[in-house]
Amino acid sequence: YTVPPPNESVLVEYYFSVNNNYYNWTNPINTNEVFQFSIGRDMIVPDVYDLAPLPNLIDRSGVANVSVLATDNIGVDSVSLYWYYSFDPEVVHITPMNLNGYFWEGNVEWESLSGNDKVFYFAVAKDSSSNANLGYSDTLSFQIINKTILTTWDEEIIGQWDTGQSWGLFYVNSAVKYGMNDSPSLNYENNKSDYLTLMEPFDLSDYNSAYLQFWTGSFLRDNDIGTIQISGDGSIWESVYSISGINFVDTVKIDVTEYIDSGVILSSDYEKNIPINFHLSQNYPNPFNPITTINFSTPENQMIKIEVFDLQGRLINTIYDGIAQPGQHTVRWDANDYNHNSIPSGVYFYRLTSENYFKTRKMLYLK
Repeated sequence: YTVPPPNESVLVEYYFSVNNNYYNWTNPINTNEVFQFSIGRDMIVPDVYDLAPLPNLIDRSGVANVSVLATDNIGVDSVSLYWYYSFDPEVVHITPMNLNGYFWEGNVEWESLSGNDKVFYFAVAKDSSSNANLGYSDTLSFQIINKTILTTWDEEIIGQWDTGQSWGLFYVNSAVKYGMNDSPSLNYENNKSDYLTLMEPFDLSDYNSAYLQFWTGSFLRDNDIGTIQISGDGSIWESVYSISGINFVDTVKIDVTEYIDSGVILSSDYEKNIPINFHLSQNYPNPFNPITTINFSTPENQMIKIEVFDLQGRLINTIYDGIAQPGQHTVRWDANDYNHNSIPSGVYFYRLTSENYFKTRKMLYLK
């Protein structure tokens, strides 16, 4: 071989072979696979592959773990995870990934996205050579969607459900396939109360409306009843649907919009409705011109600040700055900056900051 000139490299491939009258021997066994080494500056970029796909999600804000594989002829120095939003592709977010066994892992984070927004993500690996070569994975994406399937039992997997005393999978028919039954293949016991509970709650605080749709059927004795219940805190449950008697499989759709702001506890006449959590609502109207309303709630006395920023992150105005008492509060903004000048049309962000909570949301001003 010839030593390559500066800033170039040569890849040398080789294998061992012995041939005589008694046997033929090679190392590696398959000569299509060879040993190799580089001479000169390393010009081979890392191979980045098997980036984990993420499903479409209903969560307007969230965190998702992503894994990827990365290899290099010299060694992988580091891997970073990049992501950006469909409505603002020029702003790219970056976080380092950590090696866990063979896989590099990192988190994609997003906040206050809208329905149909897409999140694009990819991984970049840097090798250990002095040339610091970069290798790129494919770019994948997931979408923020407006509806999701809480669960499906067609694969005969119970999933994220607490089955109580005796709930289990039950084959309904060829159209519905599998569902859950309180006592599969048996009669339910007398004086028995049993619950099937979804263990992972859904955050609906970013939505204006919500509906729950499901299949149901019953074969209940007189005076027995089945209910669908919903809770804002996992302790206080309210029935939103009930069934009794004999009913064939049917589709039920329930409006649960009133439970979106379930941080407020329903109380007796002599108690105030005090929120149990901080909450920043989506402004309304949105888009707006020129006045919009922003509601927020606090469970305790807190110093609260609400600021408005443009797409470049520049502070436009502070529309609330003071101590807020426990309860619901309303702020209105007239689309003016600090100097009382009208702002141009476009996308803006408003952020609530307190000692124990912060939240950012997006709004659109159209003249």
